[in-house]
Amino acid sequence: MTWDGMLPPQDCQRCGKPLNADGGHPAELYAGTFTGLCYTCEREGPYVVKTYSADGARRISYPPSCPSHRRDREEHIAYPDCHQCKGTGRITVDRPWRTGGGYHKPCDACLQRFSAHPGRKWAGARSTALYNAGNALWNDRLRAAGLHGKLLAVRKTGEEPPQEVADLVEDLRQATIARLRALQERLDAVATRRGYW
Repeated sequence: MTWDGMLPPQDCQRCGKPLNADGGHPAELYAGTFTGLCYTCEREGPYVVKTYSADGARRISYPPSCPSHRRDREEHIAYPDCHQCKGTGRITVDRPWRTGGGYHKPCDACLQRFSAHPGRKWAGARSTALYNAGNALWNDRLRAAGLHGKLLAVRKTGEEPPQEVADLVEDLRQATIARLRALQERLDAVATRRGYW
């Protein structure tokens, strides 16, 4: 990144066109507004990003509703047969301009239906269980290494732990994260294959 927050030249993640190729679209490469998309792709109409085989839900990408505030595209879950949103995944809330004007919000019916799917509930519960098991494994490893009490004592004083303790803690942390990440990736692969995620 340059001194003024500009990222190195790169191509649009959707169409492959070089970002800010003409020099007149700096927001495409500025770190504070970067989305990886050129203006054309950023403002493209709605399109389906993914269809979930488990129940036919669709993830639909929409152009940003307020690009001057936030440039990234918005994604909503939709069911083609939903009576509330008519399969769009979002509902327009009408408001007078004096109170800020209308806006879009996710369709609650589609989100509730998506979250209530038994497979997604199973995968979510497994993911939560893995996270809790990872925390328990982390604490068990600290206790087994005799570090749990030492770290609590160091935290109370606000001092940095000795370097050898910090190195051991980091090794244990990396091992725990690697184990948890491997298990989470296996769960993600199963959930994706079954069309839950």
